[in-house]
Amino acid sequence: MKFGRRTLIIFIFALLALLLLVALLRPPLPATGDNSARLQAEGYRVGDEDGDLVNISLAAISVPADSRIDGDAALVALGGQPVVVEGSIDGDLSIIGGDVVLEASSVVSGDTFIIGGKISLLGQIDGDVSLSGDTLTIAETAVINGTIDICDVREVSAPESLQLTRCAPIDPPSAADATLGALVGAVIVSGLSALSVVVFPRQIAQMEDAIRRRPLHLTGAGVALGALVVGISAALALLISVLPPLGFVGVPLFLLMLLTLAVMALMGSVPIYIFVGDWLLTRMGTQAPPLVAVLVGAVVITVGLALLSLIPVITWFGTLASLLMLALSLGAAFDTRLGIRRRERSYFVQG
Repeated sequence: MKFGRRTLIIFIFALLALLLLVALLRPPLPATGDNSARLQAEGYRVGDEDGDLVNISLAAISVPADSRIDGDAALVALGGQPVVVEGSIDGDLSIIGGDVVLEASSVVSGDTFIIGGKISLLGQIDGDVSLSGDTLTIAETAVINGTIDICDVREVSAPESLQLTRCAPIDPPSAADATLGALVGAVIVSGLSALSVVVFPRQIAQMEDAIRRRPLHLTGAGVALGALVVGISAALALLISVLPPLGFVGVPLFLLMLLTLAVMALMGSVPIYIFVGDWLLTRMGTQAPPLVAVLVGAVVITVGLALLSLIPVITWFGTLASLLMLALSLGAAFDTRLGIRRRERSYFVQG
């Protein structure tokens, strides 16, 4: 089946139409005087118990003081939106969002897990608390009957009577460990690349020829493909927020798309390794078959990018080089349909 630019344009317009349809089908929220999604008894319920509540929203989330959730609650505010809890939770509470406030009227009967920005605890928590954020403020009036574990919190303001347990910081790998990891990664990547050359010589040849002829065009195609993936991710997040049953059906398809992109990136990087390896071997006055060139190129690129990440001043350069290589790999794989579509005669010879 031919899959060209026209098909891609049609797919993009279909995606935009889907987003518009989702926006039109979004159920209206109760009037609150602001843009917050206020949770009452209703909500997206999952789990074995009717009282369990999961709410994923692109707007701010608020649990009013007169509400009560008879079970566990998970509140996810996408885009760093704030979460405010004033009511009662008769189970565990999990929150992921921006600024998080548990007001003085809030009561959590179980454990509490929070990932946010500015976190303020003013109410009552009967279980343990685990949180991560920029700042933490625990009011004098707060009642916390369990342990308090904090990770990656820059500033903490809490009564001296409370015992806070900080998780052990994750130390960055040493230069020796990073080098060893880079070598192990280089061995794995070179092995997979060599296997690809042996099993798919014609397909690799087509992608290698396309990269030599039109590197800028393929890089642009890879960037456009990456932008499309970001758009699909945002559309799926919006769909999960508005129509969770339909959105969660799309999650397996989304994971399949990511797996396909990973295969495309791997296959598209093999001709880049061949090109770099062949260039280096030629400068050394050595002529070698593609199987040797791909091994040399894979080791040099993998180790080189890893070493660049160890130098703080030019870490950004290694990241930029990795992104450009990823874009070129995706572009080559997409433009040649993983080497199936033949554009020009290739002079690649398996050796």
